[in-house]
Amino acid sequence: MAYTIRRGDRFTGYYRKAGKRLCAGTWNTETEAMYHAIQAEKNGLEKASKANLTLSQFVKDWLAVAELMPITKKGYESILNAYVLPTLGDQQVSLISTFSVSKLIDDLKLQGVQPATLRQVKASLGSAFKKLVASGQISSNPTHGITIKMNHSDIQNVVEPDEFRAIIKHLPTEGAQLFAKFLVATGCRFGEATEVRVKDINFKSGELFVQRRVSDLGTNYNNGVRFKVIDATKSGKKRSLMLSKALLQEIKGYVSAKALSKDDLVFSRLVIAEPSKLKSSRGTKSIQPFEIDGKQFKHGTLYSYTHGSCRCDRCKQAVRDHRKAKAIAEAEAKPYQKVKQDRFINQTSHLPRDLWRNTWNKAIAKSAIGWSPRTHDLRHANATQLLKGGVDVHEVKERLGHQSIKTTERYLHRLRHNQSKASEVVNDFLE
Repeated sequence: MAYTIRRGDRFTGYYRKAGKRLCAGTWNTETEAMYHAIQAEKNGLEKASKANLTLSQFVKDWLAVAELMPITKKGYESILNAYVLPTLGDQQVSLISTFSVSKLIDDLKLQGVQPATLRQVKASLGSAFKKLVASGQISSNPTHGITIKMNHSDIQNVVEPDEFRAIIKHLPTEGAQLFAKFLVATGCRFGEATEVRVKDINFKSGELFVQRRVSDLGTNYNNGVRFKVIDATKSGKKRSLMLSKALLQEIKGYVSAKALSKDDLVFSRLVIAEPSKLKSSRGTKSIQPFEIDGKQFKHGTLYSYTHGSCRCDRCKQAVRDHRKAKAIAEAEAKPYQKVKQDRFINQTSHLPRDLWRNTWNKAIAKSAIGWSPRTHDLRHANATQLLKGGVDVHEVKERLGHQSIKTTERYLHRLRHNQSKASEVVNDFLE
């Protein structure tokens, strides 16, 4: 039997088939809703409504065509699979209400799920339902009206200059040390910094152009390629900022020493290479074959490098040649950008976040500064230092690429709190 239910200013038509309640769509008037419900009951819908699918089925279909940034799509899929679908996955989409979503979030909260994750749960569900609302298949988004309180506490720890110097002393290479200096001096996000290429730096004017970012999506989410370069920053705006003369000269010397071309990454994964791994264990002029455990090895081969553990110049060069040839082949098979002279940019050399994190954490442990700043804390340190030096808050916002001035003002509030003399003024009453 067909019937309608009023939902706000609109009406949703329902009908039953094989004992199941099915949705015929949401309409502006009760008459329209009833008409389509009756027609659907008699003849079936011309096109099955997505609202009749289970949430698990709908999410699968939606993610396949959703117009989202790749890293956002990956995050939504992970959140939905972990926190939503185990509970609501078997429910029909049209039957999921604000109460259902609210109860889910309350249950997750009781399980100890943090507010930031709960916000992601709401955002991912809200994004999924948005298309159904726009097409009239459901009347309203069940995530609307649900609020999740976030405790935006001030940043408690900021890396001080002496702590930073203590850490970088223990970074293994000159490139790793320069990368850390670059992060704290520019305030760039990790994904922005690891996609900076030589051509993005104007060595004459001292400008750095932050124009792209790289996401470590993994091969399962990016057509068999681990890294995806996105032609935009997180805020969607490209920005430029001035580099200090000292940092500019250091980068210029590094680029020259490494013989980097304009399209090369400034901070590739090679910046982390341990010096000890580059040292020759058998000398640089050895050309005679050698034997280990009865096995014969010839210099200048991959076999000698991997199984014979030889680190002479010829064996290392064989590895470099092999990796270069492999990178070119992969780039030709799956190029993301083609530049002048048909030269493909190599995607395989991006610095993985986990590799840098391990290197950074080891340096912190050796520095014994007493706490463990994250790489992102260098961005906080940059903002705090700029404001402490009297740089206008709006200029700091533009340098860091914040979307909202409120984000930048959090640093300003903390700085004012630390510099306040109010606590000392009231001592007059105690003397």
